[in-house]
Amino acid sequence: MGDNAADQSYGAVVHSLSAGARLYLLVLHAVGAHWDFPKGHPHRGESTGETVRREVREETGCRIALVPGFEESIRYTLPGGEEKQVTFYLARPRGPAGVKLPNDEIRGIGWFTFAEASRTITYDNSREVLARAEAFLDAR
Repeated sequence: MGDNAADQSYGAVVHSLSAGARLYLLVLHAVGAHWDFPKGHPHRGESTGETVRREVREETGCRIALVPGFEESIRYTLPGGEEKQVTFYLARPRGPAGVKLPNDEIRGIGWFTFAEASRTITYDNSREVLARAEAFLDAR
C-alpha cells in the first residue's frame, strides 16, 4: 500500500512553560473518546502549517507558533480497515495559553506535565511522539 492510500491528518505537540514546568496540551476527542494531541484533516488549498494552526485553534481555542526542526509521523489502521497517517509538529502558544472547549468534537482539554501526559495519552504511538518531543526540547 503506497503512502498516498493513507488518510492524512496533521497535528501539534503544543508545549508551554508554567512556573518553570513544561506542560503539554492534550484534548479528549469525542469520537473514540481518546486523549491525544489536537489534529485534523487539511482543507483544500491549505498548507501543512495552516492546517496545524487552524486545527489547534478550532479544537482548543489556542493560537500557536510552530517550532522548527520537529516532525514526527505515525501510522495506524482505523477500525474500518483504512490506513491513517498523522504528522505532528512542535508548537508553542502565541499570546495567552488559555484554552476552551470550542466545539462538539472535543470533550475535554488540559495542560499536563510530561509524566501526566504520558499517563493520559490513550495510544502508545502518540506517547512515543510525546517522548520524542520532550527529548527534542531537552536538547535545545
